[in-house]
Amino acid sequence: MLTDVVGRDYFFKGNLEVIGEAFSGIEFHPRTRYLAGFTPLLRYDIATGTRWVPFLTCGAGVTLTDIGRPDLSGTFQFDPQGGVGTHYFFRENVAFTAEWRWLHVSNAGIREPSHGTNTQMFRAGITLFFDAVCLASVKR
Repeated sequence: MLTDVVGRDYFFKGNLEVIGEAFSGIEFHPRTRYLAGFTPLLRYDIATGTRWVPFLTCGAGVTLTDIGRPDLSGTFQFDPQGGVGTHYFFRENVAFTAEWRWLHVSNAGIREPSHGTNTQMFRAGITLFFDAVCLASVKR
């Protein structure tokens, strides 16, 4: 968590947290190609006072790929992204997390063509928080 609870007197009170996300993937058709990157993200967790904690996420990072034309050109790409989701805390520092996220990958015009690609992701899984007092701070 980056902040204590902000906006205490409003419906949107919550905490700001920082996330580092490493990812990789493979394109199988028409040829096998790789994709790997790192993205720092900011997430705003809305303090509901319950085990349900909705959030907004946004960030941008860098991606290395050999996917190539016609969608991408060059190995170096950027990956701005944003989304919404929710945590359900079933332990103090462990939550079931579900999220929708939009991801854009392109080289931002460094090389032509720079058509880029857009992806929508639906993600679900278990999140482990390293800050053991995270649920307590979100409930304040």
